[in-house]
Amino acid sequence: MMALTIGIRVMHLWSLTLLMGVFGFLLLVARPAYEKGGPGDWPAFARFDHLLLRLSGWCVLVALGFSLLGLWVQSASVTGLALSDALTLEGLGGMLTATRYGRVWLMSVALMALLGGVLRFCKQERYARDWRRCSQKERSWATDD
Repeated sequence: MMALTIGIRVMHLWSLTLLMGVFGFLLLVARPAYEKGGPGDWPAFARFDHLLLRLSGWCVLVALGFSLLGLWVQSASVTGLALSDALTLEGLGGMLTATRYGRVWLMSVALMALLGGVLRFCKQERYARDWRRCSQKERSWATDD
């Protein structure tokens, strides 16, 4: 059971680290580099930005999935039941509301869901760079994908 818990937490942290790396790279490396390149490079940046935002969406889904698996394993660990018997509404409800682990888990899942909604909104925008509130001048350089 301990190896399963460690594996789930490693994969969860890996996906969150990759998510932070995507946003850090976009804001600290890619955007300043493309700004120095001028208007001719913005179509390439728009495609690259779209690709990284899609990757971040997958990272959020993977993090949510491993978060749910972690909750399941933690529930089995707390209740002392087998994994197949640990998913009861009473057990999960009690653990989520009465323990610090549950409250932190609820907050992190809410934040990941909020980020997923923001990424979904970005996907529906005409230009993938709108999530950073680019100026109208910059938007005119972007191309549709």
